Amino acid sequence: MRVIGSLWADDFREFIGSAKESLVLAAPFITAAPLRIVQESLSVSRLGRLDILTNFAPISLISRSCDPGALAKFAIDVPPTRVFHLPGLHAKVYVADGNRAIVTSANLTANAFYSNAEVGLLVTERHVVADLAAHLAGLA
Repeated sequence: MRVIGSLWADDFREFIGSAKESLVLAAPFITAAPLRIVQESLSVSRLGRLDILTNFAPISLISRSCDPGALAKFAIDVPPTRVFHLPGLHAKVYVADGNRAIVTSANLTANAFYSNAEVGLLVTERHVVADLAAHLAGLA
C-alpha cells in the first residue's frame, strides 16, 4: 500500500494501463478529459469488463461536474463499458483486475488530476481489493 497525492494523473495512467481483464471506476463526478486518459491508457488487449459507477444528480449535470455525453461516447468507443447510475454515490474507488485499487478523495475530473489538493491510497493487498470490488459490485 502506498500514498497517492495531488497531481496524480501519471499514477492514474499507470494504474489504468495495468488493467488486463477488468476495471471498475466509481466516482460521482466524471468528465471528458479523464475518460480520454482511461481510453489512451488501456492496454492493447480488450478488457472483459469495464464498469463505471457514477451519480447523474441534476446538480452535477447542471454544474457539468458529471458529463453524460462524454460517458456515452466512451461507452460506445470502449466496449464492453457499462455505466451505472447510483443516486447518492460519494465514493471514489478504482479497481483494476481485482488485484489493485485506488481509494481516494479524487473524482475523475481535470481539476482532481491537475489542481485540487487530493490524497488517496494505492491498495495491493488482494483480500482488501477483493472486498472493495465485491462492495462496488453490490452497489451496481
